[in-house]
Amino acid sequence: MSKSSEGVSRRSFLKGASIGIIGAGALANGAASLVGCASGSQSTEAKGKGKASATAKGYGGEVTVDLVADPKEGTVTEVSISGDLETPQKGGRAIPLLEQAMLESGSVFVDGISGATTTSSAVLAAASAAYGVAMKGDGLKAQKMKPGSYTATAKSGYWRIKDLPVTVTVNEDAILKIETPEDRFEHGDTEVILQSAKEKFIPRIIENQSLNVDVVSGATQSCAGIRAAARAALRQAFEANEVDPSAVGKFDQKVDLAVKSDAPAEELEADVLVVGLGTGGCIATLNACEKLQERNGKKLVSLIAIDRAGKIGGKSALTHETLAVNPPEYMKTHNNGQEYIDKEDFRSRWTQFCTTDGQMLGKQECIDVMVDQSGETVDWMYAHGWRFGTVSKGAGTALSGGLTGFNSVCTSRADAGSYEDRRKLVGKYQRQLIDQAVAQGAKLMLETEGYEIIVEGDKVTGVKARNVVTGQEYVIKAKSVIMNTGGFSTNTAMMNALLDEPYHGLYKTVGTGMDTGLMVQAALDAGAGTFNMGMPPITMHCGTDHWIERYPFNEFDDHLQSRTGRKEVWSLNNVPLGCAYNKMAISVNLEGKRFMDEANYIAFSQSVDEDSFPHWRGCAKYYSIVSDEILSKLAAEGFATTTWDGYNNQGTLPKETPVPEVYEAMDFAVEDGVAFKADSVEELAGMIGIDAAALKATVDAYNKGAETGSDAEFGKAPSSCRSLAVRRSTRSRCTTPHSAHAAASMWTHRCAS
Repeated sequence: MSKSSEGVSRRSFLKGASIGIIGAGALANGAASLVGCASGSQSTEAKGKGKASATAKGYGGEVTVDLVADPKEGTVTEVSISGDLETPQKGGRAIPLLEQAMLESGSVFVDGISGATTTSSAVLAAASAAYGVAMKGDGLKAQKMKPGSYTATAKSGYWRIKDLPVTVTVNEDAILKIETPEDRFEHGDTEVILQSAKEKFIPRIIENQSLNVDVVSGATQSCAGIRAAARAALRQAFEANEVDPSAVGKFDQKVDLAVKSDAPAEELEADVLVVGLGTGGCIATLNACEKLQERNGKKLVSLIAIDRAGKIGGKSALTHETLAVNPPEYMKTHNNGQEYIDKEDFRSRWTQFCTTDGQMLGKQECIDVMVDQSGETVDWMYAHGWRFGTVSKGAGTALSGGLTGFNSVCTSRADAGSYEDRRKLVGKYQRQLIDQAVAQGAKLMLETEGYEIIVEGDKVTGVKARNVVTGQEYVIKAKSVIMNTGGFSTNTAMMNALLDEPYHGLYKTVGTGMDTGLMVQAALDAGAGTFNMGMPPITMHCGTDHWIERYPFNEFDDHLQSRTGRKEVWSLNNVPLGCAYNKMAISVNLEGKRFMDEANYIAFSQSVDEDSFPHWRGCAKYYSIVSDEILSKLAAEGFATTTWDGYNNQGTLPKETPVPEVYEAMDFAVEDGVAFKADSVEELAGMIGIDAAALKATVDAYNKGAETGSDAEFGKAPSSCRSLAVRRSTRSRCTTPHSAHAAASMWTHRCAS
C-alpha cells in the first residue's frame, strides 16, 4: 500500500503500544467598500518588515490575521490569528494549527485544516489580504497580471476525494470569468450544492473583484474550494507577469456587502408566507398557490417563500427516497391497484414502537396522519411531475415487517444509478414546484432567514427576517404563515437546553447545516408548546470528527461508488475509522461504560423490538478502544470489511489485505486530534476525560468474558471477543450524529453521531 505524501511526518508507533479510538453516532452591493486592508501599509522598521492586518468572515464571526513579513525575502516572520466566535472543537482547533503552519513555512499559502473548512478558508483569505499589503503597501492595487486563462485545483465539497478544477480568466487588472467543470467526473463536489455556489458565489466574486466576500449559505465547502483554487490560479497570473504571488492579496481584500446599520427594515405583505424551502416547503408553496388561485379566480397570487440557504431543497435536496403508505393513484399505475402494505398492521407496529412500559411516548394522531395521508401527498407530487422508482422490498423495510422509512415505498434506491444521479433528479423536481409558483406570482427570497414570529393578540401575523449576506431586515406580514425550517441540530445551546442531559453536545450532521433552530426558538418564545422534546435526536451515521487526509486516493476502474457517483476509491485515510469500528474494539460512553454490541453498531432493525443503528446510545460522542494486539492483527491480516459508514468513509480499504501502515496512520490520527495513545487504561481515561475507575472496571469485565469467548452484557459473537491486553494506549476522535469511541491496549478514537 502507498505511503503518505511527501513532507508529512512518518513517525510510527512503537510495537506494543495501546491505541484508543473515539467514534460517534453526527448580493453584491455595488457601493461596497474595501475593509481590513492594513494597519500600516509598509513598515519603516530597520529590518524593513511590513506589517498588516486583515479580516474575513468565519463560521461564527470575523477572523483576523495580523502578520509581519520581510518584503525583501517574502517570508512571514510573525503571525497572530484570532477568531473568538469560532466553534472550539473545529475552528478553535484550526487557528493555532494554521498559525504554526504559516510560521514554519514562512508563507501564508498553506493548506487548510481538515474538519474546519469554513474557518480555514476565512483565515487563508485574511492572511493573503494582509500579506499582500505587508509586501506591497499602497502599491498592491496597481499590481498587474498577464492576461489569459489559468487553472488550479483545490479540495471542495463534502467528500474531499477529488479536487475541483477552477479556471480563472483575467486581463491585466481584473477577474473576467471563473469556470468549473460541468462533468461531475472531473470534480468531486456534490453537484446540487456546487451549482448554488456557481450561481451566487462566483458572480459575487466577479462583481466585487474579491475572493473575500460572503460565501453562500448551505454551500460553504463548495465556496471554500472555489476560493482556494481561484486564488491559486490568480497567483499563476501574477507569476506569469513576473510579479511575486503576494500580489494575489489584491483580490483577497474583504468587501463588506452589509447595508448601513441604520438602514430601515423593508416591509412586505402577502396572503401566505412560507418559511423554509425543503421538499415540504416546496410542496407547501405550490399547494398554497393552487389554493389561493381557487379562491381568486386563477389570478396571480400574493405569496412569499424564504429560505436561509442560497438554494431551495434544504437537506432533502441531498436525499433520494421517501415513505408513503399505499398511494392510491400510484398503486393503480404501478401495482395493479394492489396495496403495497397492510395499513392497519403498519399503524399497529408504529404504535407499538412508540410505546414503552405501557406508556405512549409518541402522538397517535401523528402516526395516523402518516399512515392515512402520506399516500395522498405522494399522489399530489406524482400529479405534479414527481417520479418515483421501484419499491424496495428488502430486509428491514416496511414491507418485510420493519419500520424503516426511506427503504419502504416509492423509493428509487432499488433502481440503477447513483445517489448523485437521484440528488440531481430531486433538485429538478423541487425547482419545478417553485418555478410553477413563481410563474403564478410567488416571490422567492433566498439567503433570507426568519428569526422572529410576529404575534398580534393570539394570532401569528408574520415573521421578521434578514438577508444573511447584506443584513437587510424585513418585516413580512401575512394572513397565513407556514413554517418548514427543520430542527436545531447545529444549535448546541438549544440541543443542551431542550434535550435530556445524556443527549447534550455538538452532533456531527450530514447535510447543509441550515437547521439553526431560529424559528423553533421563535415559536417557543411566542408561546408554542412542546412534546417529548427530551428524546434523543435521529441518529443513523457515525464516524470520526474529520478525515486525516494524509494519504492519496487509488481509483477502481470497474465500478462507481453509489453515494458519490464517481469511481470508487480506496485510501489509507480510512485506517483510523476502520480501527475504531472493527468488531474487536469496545465502545464506551462518557461514563466509561459499554452500550452496544460493537460488531452490530450500524444496521436497519428487522422488527419493532430491535434498535436500528444501536450506536445512537453513545450519544453525541463516544470512544472506541483497541489494543496493540488488535492493531497487530489488522496490520498483518487487514480489515474484514471495506467500509464502516455510508457518509464518513473516504472511499474504502481493500478487504483482508495486510495494512502495515496501521501504526503510521494512527500516529497521524493522534497528531490530528482524532486519536489518543496512553500506557494504561487509567492514563487513557485521563486523556479523554472519563473516570479512570469506571473505565478500568469496564475493560476488566469485558476482558474476563473475552477469555471464555462470551459477552454476557451485549451478546457479541465469540469470534469478535478479544481481550484488551493493556500495555499502551492511544486515542482517536470520531464524530457522527450519535456516537463516539476509544481504543484499548490502548489506542482510542473519539467518534461522533
